[in-house]
Amino acid sequence: RLLKKASALSGVAGKAITSAGYAVYTCFHPFDGFYDIKHEKKGGLLTATIILGLTAVTTLLESTYTAFIFNYNNPKYVNIPFIILTKLLPLIMFVISNWCLTTLMDGKGKFKDIYIYVCYSQLPILMLNTPIILVSHILTIEEGAFYTAILSISSIWSLLIMAVGTMITHDYTVKKTIVTLILTVA
Repeated sequence: RLLKKASALSGVAGKAITSAGYAVYTCFHPFDGFYDIKHEKKGGLLTATIILGLTAVTTLLESTYTAFIFNYNNPKYVNIPFIILTKLLPLIMFVISNWCLTTLMDGKGKFKDIYIYVCYSQLPILMLNTPIILVSHILTIEEGAFYTAILSISSIWSLLIMAVGTMITHDYTVKKTIVTLILTVA
């Protein structure tokens, strides 16, 4: 219902809200979501870029504001540009190399589609890592397994969404998707 109400809004704001809601939908229904992004043009570059920027900010906050018992970084000596680049650069390199590789391997995805699914796949990291920064301040060292589990779940979930996005966007089989992802990373 919220997506229908947001689509009634006019202009860029309505489209951004609809696209953001669709990004969350894609997070929980990646096969349908990425199919709709590819064929019905439901994804948005603005939303994808906002998600990517917020993920970089979350990584920065994680490095500086996580509780000291779980944070191995000294907040006084955090290099902000380095942290942001270590988050953004691998993702941008993945988009470029995946586009180059899938162009040679008869992939059906355009550069825009690849960028959108890579950015949308970062949403679990944004959704889970942001609250865990706050929760880290009330956990004890014995409860650190919960902290580590949440970080692991967000990373694995993100990688699985990225794999599904690759498969659906390029219209690949599971085997060809795995080969493509390995070659893209290499």
